Formats: sequence, structure tokens, C-alpha cells
Amino acid sequence: MGVKMIGNQTKGKSFRGLLEYLENREDSSLIGGNMFGRNARELSREFRLSRQLNPEALKVVHHVSLSLSPGEQLDNDTWCEIAEKYMEAMGYISNQYAIYRHSDRDHDHIHICASRISLDDGKITSDSWEYVRSEKIIRQLEREYGLQPTISSKEKLNRAPSIGQQRRLEREQLEYEQGERNTPPQQPIKTQLIELIDRATIDKPTMPQLVERLQLKGVEVRHGVTRNGKSKGISYSWNEQKFSGTSLGPAYTFPGLQKHKSIDYQPQRDDERIEYLLNNRVGRAVDNLELINAIADFIEQSAAESTLVETLPQLIEQLSVYEQQLEQGRTTLDDLRPAIAQKEQQLSSQTTVDAIAQNKAQPLTTDKPKPKENSLAELYKYYSTELPNLLLTDRDKEIANRALLDNRPVKEVEEIILASPARWTTEEAKALVLIANNQLASNKEQIQTKAGVAGGEVQHLEKELSLNYSLSSPASSASPAPPALPFTPPSEDEKLWPALKNYLTQQRGISSNLVETLHRKGLGYIDQQRKVVFIKRDLNGEKSGALVWDTPKQDDRCSQNSENTQSRQSWFHINLGRETDDKIERVFLCDSPIDALTLAHMDMNAHKGLPPVKTMYLVVDDPDNLPLEFLKNISRIGLAFSKDDQGKETAKTVLKLLPQSKQLPPNNHSWNEDLLEILHIEQEKRRQQQRGLSR
Repeated sequence: MGVKMIGNQTKGKSFRGLLEYLENREDSSLIGGNMFGRNARELSREFRLSRQLNPEALKVVHHVSLSLSPGEQLDNDTWCEIAEKYMEAMGYISNQYAIYRHSDRDHDHIHICASRISLDDGKITSDSWEYVRSEKIIRQLEREYGLQPTISSKEKLNRAPSIGQQRRLEREQLEYEQGERNTPPQQPIKTQLIELIDRATIDKPTMPQLVERLQLKGVEVRHGVTRNGKSKGISYSWNEQKFSGTSLGPAYTFPGLQKHKSIDYQPQRDDERIEYLLNNRVGRAVDNLELINAIADFIEQSAAESTLVETLPQLIEQLSVYEQQLEQGRTTLDDLRPAIAQKEQQLSSQTTVDAIAQNKAQPLTTDKPKPKENSLAELYKYYSTELPNLLLTDRDKEIANRALLDNRPVKEVEEIILASPARWTTEEAKALVLIANNQLASNKEQIQTKAGVAGGEVQHLEKELSLNYSLSSPASSASPAPPALPFTPPSEDEKLWPALKNYLTQQRGISSNLVETLHRKGLGYIDQQRKVVFIKRDLNGEKSGALVWDTPKQDDRCSQNSENTQSRQSWFHINLGRETDDKIERVFLCDSPIDALTLAHMDMNAHKGLPPVKTMYLVVDDPDNLPLEFLKNISRIGLAFSKDDQGKETAKTVLKLLPQSKQLPPNNHSWNEDLLEILHIEQEKRRQQQRGLSR
């Protein structure tokens, strides 16, 4: 039996993110540590204790994994003893930590989530010479517990630093501790590369995913294939140094990655994608595109400065989902601004609703000819043209919408959806088309009559295939609005809803699920006077006013509908969360309902679903009319106002009233313009990929 490190120690910012990853495995169990919490939520709250001692520290999360050789197992008590001795030897004497066991039959291992902040003095536990110390401690534990390594020196999975390199590290470490060096010693490039590959493989990705992850970290990967389709090997270039897989160790060759790192490789599925990645190397992120993750950055930054636990869910800190979303496929941003200017000019002489109606009349903004009828793949590609960046479910429902609007038979639309890269089953494709078909009906009563008994089935399918949105009221502790005259919302012109939906999804890039939920809750529609109406609510969710968007404006701001308004204490706001009864923990303030929807859309994209904590996106149409008593109790508030003078002035005013808030100005004029810019870049990237694959 042998014990070894899986990956190396990693550091991050989010206790909650790491704990949720460790807990959400089917074979996961919390087996020990020095904390009282019984689950990820309780533990993350308990970790606040150490964070409060050093609120300015950033990367305070320490993650270690220890693993047995394949097929071997230990009992929980022995694992806890090993973990306790390991942490103490590494200097974590007065630190909080929790131990999770993932008891795969073929891969028994533990994960330790620890705080780097000492409870004794609030200082950060030293990480100097961490890699070398860890290896020595593991060897000692092997001897103490009779866990003799099963891997011989010739079969060792990675090549350890040479004796000369080891002595250099020891010498430089001593010089650093004695003040003779300004910086701590650096691991050799080769060792750093091995650690980087270890981190990239910890969740057993596919081979194309691994190549892409390494490219995003600046590693150039090379892989050759013989005429017979057999691998000729893999090599890596990093920091201007080249290494063959063999030189790094048996685990880093092409077959070794599959055998020892459990990398999923299927030639027929993966070879074409790998070849494309190697010929079109993914670049590093450009400064402009980092704004797509400004929301996620804000969560991390504000959490480090407050006593609240961060809740950005991450798989592993260095391999987080939002980082992968950000760093894929950078192209130039310059060509979008003329398109936006042209669109603004086109709309300037029309009312908002007329502009929307014109866009509805031409849902496919493409000059491509219709494909021949004999190719379902071409039809799928045709109906996906110019679609914004949507989740696959949303995207394919929108494609079904377009095909149905084109008067194609339901059976044919189902076959088009089956050509999706999502690889839906026949039943799933039928469900998507059924949902799309019902959404196209403008009259809700007609839907109920037509669907009849099937209505319940449609709701069930929609629940299964879409996100669980919760546009609900904030915490029940919010102060109730004073009684006033009853508010009657403006009457909706239901015939115009498809036009508004098409405009918000196709021209503004907002998720169709989010837009549909907005309409279903009666919070956004076109009234009988052909004005776009967004309903305002008090903090208990009662409708008590309306904003009207009746004139095209560059800033998307709305005017107040003074008729029949119940109270000034009402705002347009959207609340998203995984549990309806959760307390709101963060708030984004913005100028317009369009930006509120945009921020909600971008937030969900960053989290691959609903945000991990309940979040409010609130429109400030009057900075002198804010729910201050409610907002003063929220520690994480983002001021996402537009970049014009009015937005800057509003942000300045609100910052004085809510000093705990943080400014989050967009890169362009508004957050919606940022979203459109990002979607344009991603669209261009997909076009380049298609051109590359068609060669």
C-alpha cells in the first residue's frame, strides 16, 4: 500500500466553493477535522472566525489531497490521524480545518480544507519551501504507518528535482530567511509545470479539455499522430523551456495521462478537437474581456474585506468555471462599436415599440441563403445564426422557436433539434419543441385550452429542462410599505409580447428563460398604449408602481409612471436564488431594467446557473428614494451604474449613503453594451472555429 499527494497544495479565496465541491461527490463524507460544522454551509460560516482575524488577506484557503494506491483503503480513524499529523508537521497548529473522504473503490483519498490564518495571532501560516516539506512529511507518514510505496524509483510518476536543484533550493531558502534574498526561492520550471498539469487533471477532464486548460495557463502542447492513428507522444513548452512527456515522468506521457491521471480520451470523439486546438492556440485574456467576470471579481474582493463567507462556487480554485469562461477565444473588440452605433442610429427615429416590432419582423439577421432541405445539420446551423451566447437548452429552444415561426412541421423541428451538439434523446427533443410551441402562443388562455391535460406535462418538462428561477421577495424581515391606495398595473397588450421577447433575447442578448419568467410574473410587458412597462414592487414583493420605457434612449433609463402609483417605496427589482426563503446576501444597483436583466444574465453565466446566494438586482430611478434600512444590512453591494455623468453622480450619491458598497462601472456605456460586445466576440470565435473545421 502507498500514499502520495494528488496534485500539490493549492491556495484560493473561497471556502464555500471548495467545500461545496468536496461535499457534492456521491462518495463524499465529512470524517474529521477540528470544527463543529456538519456540512459545507455550516463549515463555511465557521471559517468566518479565522477570516475576521485577518480580513485583508486574500488567498486564505489551503487545499490538500492525500491518496492511496489504486485498490487500497484505510479506515476513517487512520485517515484522520494521518491528516492531523500532516497538518501539524506543515505548521497548521492553531488553524481551522475539515477532512473529507472520497472513498472510490479504486481511488480512496482525502481532501483537507484549511484556513491559512492562525487562530492564535491572526497571521498567515508560512508556505515557504512547502513542496519539499510536504514530500518529506509524506515519506515519514508512510514509514510510521507501514505504508510502503508500491511505485519503484524507475516507475515514479514524476521526475523529482535533482540533488543539485534540491541543494540550490535549500541554499536560497536559507538566504531568504536570513534576509540575504528579497524573494523566496522558486521551484524549477520543470517542477512548476508538473504541479500545473497536476492541478489541471485533478477532476479527470477529457483530453481536449486538458489541452485547452494548459493553453489557458500559457503552456504550449504538442501531440503527433501516426498514419495509423496512433499517438507519437506529447510534449510541453512553458516559460521558453521544452519538455517531453517522458522527461516529466510516466504520468505525463500521452498514455500515462490516461492511465495515471484518468484523462478521458476517445480518438473518434477527440482527435479533431485536439488538432484544432493545437493549430489555433487559445490566447490569454485581454483586459477588456475581463469585465465579463467583474461580478465574480466583486464577490471575491468584497468577501475578503468583510466577515461574510465567499460563495462563488468553484470546482478547484485554479480551475474554476468562471475562469474557463473568461479565458476562451479572445478576439479584437473594435468591430462591435460601429455596429452598436449603427443600431442606435437606426432606432433613433422610431418609438421603442416600433423598433421592437421591426426587429420582430426579421428575427434572423443574416444574408445567408436558406440551406437545402435535405440537410438537418444545415438547417440547425441556419436557425442558430446570430444567436447570442445561451445555455444549450435555451439555445435549442430558441432554434425550435425560429423553425416553428418558419412554419416547419413539428416533426421536422424535432429532427432539427436532434442535430444539436447537445445530443438530445428523441424524448428530450420532443419536450424542447413542445415547450417552444407553447411559448409561441401569445394568448395564455389559448395555451391552456389547446394543451388541456398536457399542461401539467409541459410544466414538468419545463422544470426538468430549464433553470429554477426564483423571482421572489427579499427577506421577510424587510420593513413593510405603508398602506396606500391600491395599485392597478397598466393593461397588457398580449399580442405584442412575442415582439418584446424577441427584442430582449435577440437584440439585447438576455436569456429567454429569464425573459419568460419576467413576463410570467407580470413584471415586464407592452401595455395598451404601446409602451414598454416594467413593474415596481415594494420589498415584500407587492406591485405598487411602474416604470415606462416609451422613448428610445442610449442609456435605457425609464420614466416614472405617476398614474395610480401606490407608494414611493417601490422599485423594479429581480431576486434570484436557489431557495425562495433564503435571505438576500448581495445586491447590485443599476440605472435601468435592461441593465438589471443583463446583470442577472451575466451573473448566472458566471456561475453556470443560479447564483450561490440570493441576489437582488435593483433599479435606482431616484437616488433619493432608496430602501436604506434594508440596504444598510447588506455588506456586499455593487454600484453597477452607467458610465455617463448621471451614472457617475448617482454612484457618488449612493456611495455616501452606503459606504460599504463598491463601484462596478461597465467598460462601455452600459452593462448591456458590455454583454453585446462579449456575445459578438464569442460569435466571431465560433465562426472562426467553423471555418477552421471546414478546411
